[in-house]
Amino acid sequence: MNDTNGVAGERLERRLDSGADALQSGEEMQVSIENIGGIAHADRTLTPGITPLVGENATNRTSFLTALMAGLGSERDDLVSVNTETERDEGTIELHVDDNTFTRVVSTDETGRTVMTGNPLVKESDTAELLDLYAFLHGENEVRETVESSGELYDVLMRPVDTDKIEREKSNRKKRREDLEQQLAEIEEAEDEILGVERKIERKQEQRETLCKERDEIQDRIQSLEDDLSSVRKQERSETSEQLEDLEESRRKIKASIADLEDDKARQTSRLNRFEQARKRQLEELQSLLDDAEEVLRDGREDSTELEEAPSGSNDPDSRAGKYHSHLDTLVTSLRGEVETRKQKQREVGREKRQIQQFRANVDDLIDVAEQAADEEIKLQTFAEETLSDDVLDGPITITGGTSEPENDRGNSNTHPTDELTEPDGYSGGGSGQCPVCGQPTEEGMINDVTRQYQSIRTELTDEIHRLDDRIDSLEDDITTEERRIDRIRDLKEGLDSVRGELAGLDGKIEDEREKLETYRERIDEKREELEGIETRLNEIALEGDAGVGSGSNERKQEIESLQEQISACNEQLGEKKSEINNVEAELETLESECDELRSRIDRKERIETELEQVERELDDLLGIVSEKEHALTERFNDHMELVVDRLGFSNVERVWIEHIESTARNGTSLDKTGRFELHIVRKRESGATYECKLQHLSESERTVIGLILALTGYLVHDVADVCPVVVLDSIEMIDAERVTAFLSVLEDLVESRWNLVALLPEYVTDSTDVLAEDVQEFTSQGEVTIR
Repeated sequence: MNDTNGVAGERLERRLDSGADALQSGEEMQVSIENIGGIAHADRTLTPGITPLVGENATNRTSFLTALMAGLGSERDDLVSVNTETERDEGTIELHVDDNTFTRVVSTDETGRTVMTGNPLVKESDTAELLDLYAFLHGENEVRETVESSGELYDVLMRPVDTDKIEREKSNRKKRREDLEQQLAEIEEAEDEILGVERKIERKQEQRETLCKERDEIQDRIQSLEDDLSSVRKQERSETSEQLEDLEESRRKIKASIADLEDDKARQTSRLNRFEQARKRQLEELQSLLDDAEEVLRDGREDSTELEEAPSGSNDPDSRAGKYHSHLDTLVTSLRGEVETRKQKQREVGREKRQIQQFRANVDDLIDVAEQAADEEIKLQTFAEETLSDDVLDGPITITGGTSEPENDRGNSNTHPTDELTEPDGYSGGGSGQCPVCGQPTEEGMINDVTRQYQSIRTELTDEIHRLDDRIDSLEDDITTEERRIDRIRDLKEGLDSVRGELAGLDGKIEDEREKLETYRERIDEKREELEGIETRLNEIALEGDAGVGSGSNERKQEIESLQEQISACNEQLGEKKSEINNVEAELETLESECDELRSRIDRKERIETELEQVERELDDLLGIVSEKEHALTERFNDHMELVVDRLGFSNVERVWIEHIESTARNGTSLDKTGRFELHIVRKRESGATYECKLQHLSESERTVIGLILALTGYLVHDVADVCPVVVLDSIEMIDAERVTAFLSVLEDLVESRWNLVALLPEYVTDSTDVLAEDVQEFTSQGEVTIR
């Protein structure tokens, strides 16, 4: 799992999968929209560069842009819908670039929820999230909303960096490093051990040489005695001397042949024993792997009722291994499905959390204003109308999300969380009471009551966020556990395949060696039968000679018997020597086998050292990924904001920059590091003095510019142009026309996108805008449907 090689490779793979090459090289993008939002049918051709989409409100500019974003890969199904004024129940978006066509179909399910299918330019959900965060900068863009609500910037800027995955990879690399270091330690032990084994081999070789010399001496002695015996018998039986010589020579050759075959048989037996011992060790290892596989499958059956029972009733480990292999594949498929399901659930819970965080930010603003009203006796009506706008109150936003049950009556589906904001205790909605929200004069005590109601709601929202955080952490723990189980199963399958392969090879060798051994036995039996025939014939000749022997025959007989006894004794000695030699050779083969195994382990040293260096480099790379992204985001945003403040002429803004702040907290025996981005804004008074102010004190246009620059910084740092070289700007009317033009010049200078589309009102188009724009798309049709 060499994922760190992988940062550049993943970028290339994302680019190839997403079809970004088509947008990088194409000169036109033909957009065809049917039955989307307020559009019944629209065909437009876009060109690279800055393209203003110019039109009054309600001219379907937003419908066009949301359809285009859906075709490019956006997963914001809350922004796009089917045109309700037509009879069709689905809409389509088609993008044509050169010879490439990308299609998105939009429909509505039985619950009224928008469903998007088809073949968009960007297909992977994780990659599509990059576009929704950093490329599609409409009014409901999450980065812009986070800035507007003074939310946590670190999450939206660092979300593409999977810090949890990086931590898991670091843990895997450290574990692999420990394993490699342990293997190197074992190799060093083998290097020490092999010296002792080699010394034993030398001693055994010397012992074998000594025994072989003694055997040769005995054989020479036997040969000499047999020669003497042959000579005596020749003298004894001159009439049959020629026959006896032939028989004696045959007997000697047959005995020598039997001795050689016995030697070969002993060596063959030793080789067969070595292979059978090796097969026994492999069977033990296979049984161990099967026990581990059975444990894994047993755990899998406890977690899934769909998993079949593990194979049983077969005593053949190889057969069981084949069946276990199939069951392990099924379990891996099931576990991967569980991982993907939990990841999807994690994303859903994350979206719910961000929605509640946004709502809590609005409640915080109400609390601030209510507390200010208590001190300065001001009215809240104007702020309530701005803060509790349709964008916030048009819900539905529920406090009790996820899969948990409601903890009190606030979970009733007929009650909306904003009801508690607009109808606090003590206010009946009518009668003679006075309410701070409606702006009528009221007493200080009543404002305090309202404030406490908002604080109570905020506490409940915070509790819900904490519950969702716990749910996200629980899902992440489950995902990590399942991925570890998948890794363990993969190792088990590889081990089973390896051992089964080794067993198959050993079985073939054992069969060959047994056939050779049986051949030796058959040849030895044949030679012994032949020798027995010769001995019988010699005895017959000896009896025939005894029948006609003279007075001197007893001396020759005694001499013959003496020579035969000496030959027999020498043959016994020869057999003992050969047995000793065979034992020494068996021990020598065992030692040489042990030595070969040690050399095999030692030969792996260079490869293991190379792999260890690679793991160390990968670990260093992992340690630098997060800090590099944090540094790049900080440096680029600060540089860009300095340029933007200068070009857009914010005279009372001295400087805007973000600072990365890292903190540590103890988690058991380890220290966990967490980071955040803090936004700093320095204003300048007319006197020239500077002071730092909060984000919410900036004008709406200034906050919008900061949100856009933050998103575009994410676009650059996370290489979104490699995936989709398109930037969309909408809902920027709060910035005046002159500054919009200046901002577009910054966009052209800094951002690596090839296609830049911006929705503008007609009065925003100036001579300077025309100079920047490659093409101007005008929208004049009426009746655009606002998409919620």
